[in-house]
Amino acid sequence: MKGKLRNDTYWCFITLNILNSYNFLKRKHIDLPRKRNKNKFEKYVEVGDMVKELNDVYVMSPTGLILDSEFNPIYSTANEIIYWVGKPKRFPEQLKLHGRDYLRQKDVWLQRAKLHLESQIDHCKKNIVNCEYDALIYASSATEKLVFGHFYDMIQRLYQINLPEFQELKLLVSSPSRILDFERFLSLLGFKSGYVSRPKGPSLLKVKRLIVPEMSVGPAGMAEDVQAWLFDKLILSNSAVDKSGKNRINLYLDRSSVVRKNNRNFSNASEVDDFLKSRGFVSHRDFKTLDEVLNAYYNARIVIGGHGAAFINCIYCNQDTNIYEFVASNRLVSALSKMPKQTKEHWLFEMQANHNHSFDMDLNFLNGLFAGDINPASFNKS
Repeated sequence: MKGKLRNDTYWCFITLNILNSYNFLKRKHIDLPRKRNKNKFEKYVEVGDMVKELNDVYVMSPTGLILDSEFNPIYSTANEIIYWVGKPKRFPEQLKLHGRDYLRQKDVWLQRAKLHLESQIDHCKKNIVNCEYDALIYASSATEKLVFGHFYDMIQRLYQINLPEFQELKLLVSSPSRILDFERFLSLLGFKSGYVSRPKGPSLLKVKRLIVPEMSVGPAGMAEDVQAWLFDKLILSNSAVDKSGKNRINLYLDRSSVVRKNNRNFSNASEVDDFLKSRGFVSHRDFKTLDEVLNAYYNARIVIGGHGAAFINCIYCNQDTNIYEFVASNRLVSALSKMPKQTKEHWLFEMQANHNHSFDMDLNFLNGLFAGDINPASFNKS
């Protein structure tokens, strides 16, 4: 198999100011710096260390970018948007995601995001919608529909402000139609006043008062206190999760249902699917409820698949779970190999593929891996 294994990766954490480019920190789990450089062009009030209150602003669809009353983008509130919108859909060549090359790439992301976002503003101004509520909490993401890769970013932002003074306000979200038991997560966080979705299509939502929480870590990361809280609420305190240890499974994270070209799936997905099912693996696509998902990950001996947001569910895995994540060479900063602290091992296989492109999986390699003939640690370059 063309590829190599890493048992570690670099995490991407972003601190962004309107005139300053954001910084990337190569560390496993770390809070973002608490310094906030208020720019004279921005009008906001900080109501907490990780919370801003903005007045008379616009929220842009479909990206979720916040504009001030004069339609100027407030990029210091756009960490997640810059990270997702500014990343190129495909690289012309493989990038080295470390050292000088990596630090230089961050400026490209910021400039690319600015060009894309600001080119859409005039079009969005043709459809301005007035919010019917006096105040909202910004829980939106960089997409019109809330996808799984952004969902836990949203949960972490809300975790920062699950305080009585905020819990009575409605949330402004991307459409949550793809998320299982969305309201259950909001209830756990204490937000029981409901939510409103952003308007569909290019538009601007005018909001009188907008509470904007920030994440304590960068997108695609997870703070340890949030992870521990989720594990306690959804696993340890959940009687619907089987903790007997008698119903263990092997889990396959299949991306063939992702409706887009080059979806980071295996090019020979049908062969891999047949191979794994013949060895008793269960596909995560078979689960219809949140409790089914929680049971599957907690009772998984092995979790395997091509890199994707579903790997974040590995925070619900058991201490003896082995995780095998296959990821493109220039996607390593997004991989989740050090997120689930409680798992036995999270092996990161670096594939010689490009960003969202699919890649071939060698079935003989998988067979040797499961049979114990191949030792993953022998591939570790860290």
